[in-house]
Amino acid sequence: MKRSLTLTSVFGLFAVAGLASAVSLESEARSTYNSFRNAVERHDAAAVSKYLDPGFILNLPSGQMLSRSRYLDAVVARKSISVGVATHSFKFTSVREKGGYVRAKVNLTLDSKFSDGNLMTHKLKTVEQKDLTWKRTSAGLKLVTIFANEVTTIVDGKQVSRVIRK
Repeated sequence: MKRSLTLTSVFGLFAVAGLASAVSLESEARSTYNSFRNAVERHDAAAVSKYLDPGFILNLPSGQMLSRSRYLDAVVARKSISVGVATHSFKFTSVREKGGYVRAKVNLTLDSKFSDGNLMTHKLKTVEQKDLTWKRTSAGLKLVTIFANEVTTIVDGKQVSRVIRK
């Protein structure tokens, strides 16, 4: 009986340690992604670049791919049409680590305003489903890829596009 109780306690400790590790990993990924998103929304290419691996690639559902430098250019270019500060919310549906890489599935919602060519301001909502891959480095997690699976764009309350990876 005593040995059985001891084994149960040991397995219980492993379960608690595993849970704590998973919570810690998700917390680390959440914090890193939130800081990255804040830098993107400020259109701060220097800050964004600190979160990106040198070989970073953004894969869009359309099949288009952006290199690190093209992605940073796009971050800055959005500043010219943005009005005010964008806000975001996200939820990880899974986070796991294997072989020095952290992979997460995320649902992201962005709310912002933009000005069109006629200087009219519009509300923009983007809802995205993405797979993120970070490389663990001595300087923290660095994004290697963002694989966008689905992007829905809503302007002034009307859905204007929905692109789903085939």
